[in-house]
Amino acid sequence: MPDFVFQQAEHATKGSGRRELGDRLLLAGHRGAVVQVKARTVTPKSDAQEIVWFQKVAAKALSQAKGTVRRLRVLPADMANGRDRILRVDGNAFEWIAVFLLDHPHVPRDAVVTWQPLGMPAIALTRHDWDFLFDQLRSTTAVLDYLPRAAGGPAVPLGDEPVRWGAPGDRLRTR
Repeated sequence: MPDFVFQQAEHATKGSGRRELGDRLLLAGHRGAVVQVKARTVTPKSDAQEIVWFQKVAAKALSQAKGTVRRLRVLPADMANGRDRILRVDGNAFEWIAVFLLDHPHVPRDAVVTWQPLGMPAIALTRHDWDFLFDQLRSTTAVLDYLPRAAGGPAVPLGDEPVRWGAPGDRLRTR
């Protein structure tokens, strides 16, 4: 997958800080995903408190993803893939999806993350869900084709991507 995963070659400065264009971009063909990873680094609290934390970090992550796409549409950027190849990324050349990727040791059962509309498709997945999709689809292009369809359907609890994947009429066939 190193050919498809990009990070900014140089960081822009704004005031005294540096701005990144997403944690990672996943690019293949005409589709792009801004992947924002949020990880729980302290001992989880009660299920109710963790769900509140999920909502808070999801809102931040998806806002960051929207800002990344907005910036790339105004000012293309040089991005480096996992093989250190540089690609000029013009945000207008891609159909984008925002991906909130949660890396958490214990996701409470039936936790659903919601957010305000972004003006682009968005989806929330756990790290386990993300790995499941790549195991099933075995192709970055296929994952990028699946994500907007899944984002357009009903929300499923975090960790239940295999349930959505198994929904009738929504399975991608791989070759």
